[in-house]
Amino acid sequence: MKTAVDIAEDFVEIIFASLLRSPAVQEAVPDGSRTRPRRHVIDSAGFDTDGSLMFDGAFDFHYGTDGDEAGHPALRAHVQGLLTQGADDDWAVQSLQVESLEKVDAATGPDELGA
Repeated sequence: MKTAVDIAEDFVEIIFASLLRSPAVQEAVPDGSRTRPRRHVIDSAGFDTDGSLMFDGAFDFHYGTDGDEAGHPALRAHVQGLLTQGADDDWAVQSLQVESLEKVDAATGPDELGA
């Protein structure tokens, strides 16, 4: 049986999309830069009484025009959010709070993400 964290993992693409559109990221990334998801860790998740799915985690992404080799700009966002299911059974990010945003080395491996 899937846990709430497993279910939140199913929605990482829409969480990343919401994060990359967030005001915090838009302010942190230079104008004209492309943003690209890098990796993520869902630290915890749980269902609310109304069926919505609360989650928190860390999401790394690159920005700029280059690839993801060492030294290219990358940011890590620590977020909390809420996913809700609509009448058509599609899930959407209802709210997303960026708790912190920090620069990280783009070469940092996945093992360091949760640290």
